[in-house]
This record gives sequence, C-alpha cells and structure tokens, in this order.
Amino acid sequence: GRAARRRHHRGVRALEPAVTTVVVDGQRVDVTRLAVLGQGGEADVYDLGDGRALKLYKRPDHPDVAGDPAREAAPATRLAEIEAKLAAFPRGLPPAFVAPTAPVRASRGRAVVGYVMPKVSGAPMFQLGEPRHRRGTAADLRALVDAFRDLHASVRAAHAAGVVIGDFNDGNVLVDGPRCHLIDADSLQYGAWRCAMFTDRYVDPRLCDRAAATPALIAPHDRDSDWFAYAVMLFRAL
Repeated sequence: GRAARRRHHRGVRALEPAVTTVVVDGQRVDVTRLAVLGQGGEADVYDLGDGRALKLYKRPDHPDVAGDPAREAAPATRLAEIEAKLAAFPRGLPPAFVAPTAPVRASRGRAVVGYVMPKVSGAPMFQLGEPRHRRGTAADLRALVDAFRDLHASVRAAHAAGVVIGDFNDGNVLVDGPRCHLIDADSLQYGAWRCAMFTDRYVDPRLCDRAAATPALIAPHDRDSDWFAYAVMLFRAL
C-alpha cells in the first residue's frame, strides 16, 4: 500500500532519475532540466513547460527502489505492461480525469517509460483535512461541498463507463475551486487491467485480509470500494 503520502513539489529539482533522457513527440527531452511537479512512490511528474506534464515511471534501478528486491519487482512489472494498458485506455471519461495523451519512450530501446498528460492546477485534497490548512485559508464550506459534488459526478461517470478508480485517495485528487481533477489515471481499473495499488487510509476493509496486522488487499477493487474511499475523504475534509 501507500503508507507514505505523496510529496508535492513545485518548481524544485528532484534527485537525478535513473532515466535522464526520454523521447516526447519524437524529440529528445532532458528530464534533469525540467521542473518537478510531484513525486510519488511509483513515478515522478515533470513540467514540460507547454501546458503539459510528463509522468516518468521509476525503473528498478531508480535510486528510490534499487537494492530492495521487493520494491524493484513492482516497477519491472509496471513497465512491462504499461504500453498495452495505455493503448487500451477508456475513452469517454469526463475531463476531470487527467488522461494520458501520448506515450513517453526511452531514448534507447524505445520502451514506454511514461506518458504525457495535460498539466492541471489545484491543491491536493489531503490538505483540506489538515486543521492548519483550514485555519490558514479560511476554506469556504460552499466551495468545498461544490467540489465534492463535482467529484461525485466524476465517480458516477467512471462507473457508467465500466471504470473503477481503485486506488482512490486524497493524494490523487486535486481541488481547484469547485472542481476536482483526478490524476494517476494510469492506475484506473478497466477491461483486463486490475488495480493492485491501495492506500491504507482509504482501502475498503471488505477487500482486505482480516487476519493481517496491516491492510493487505486480497480482493479486486469495485464500485463500492470507490464510494467507501469517497465517503472517507468527504468525512475528513468536513
């Protein structure tokens, strides 16, 4: 699971990634020259400077995972599957889902190592549940309720399209006024692709091993687990 919350950085440099040069739209791009928008357990996100963002997956030799066999296995599996999964990405989702628009390939070998998506703004939803943030921003209750109404409509639309969000948590929802953007769209559950990721605070207990000392997902995410996560986020934000 994701016990640690994502770190969001704007305009700062990350540790040098294992992949430093990628191919975007047929052009070589030096990742080390790009500003970092966010860092997570499985990928880093960079600003391409043209209204788009680049999500670059961590490889098994990335400094964050190298040397730990268990942590190296997940990136290897993800990179082996991601090209086919992106090619099958569902159409017709509402624009709240920040969908991949083009693959990003390695400069050598041409394997898919990430993707391009629109750059969106907003505050990570987890900030809404922090007392310090509420005191400092004097968050408007009506705007907050409007944002959750917007998110509710997006969840319903996803389910109608046969998509389950899966790893639905307050780190992959950005709140921009009365609107919510859902990032990490590549982890959505659709078609033959299942979402194996989960976040301890938001995973539905129905789907976990009751004998385990910590949350351990043993059943697939479903629509009800999305609504469970939604309810926890709403409760915490209010």
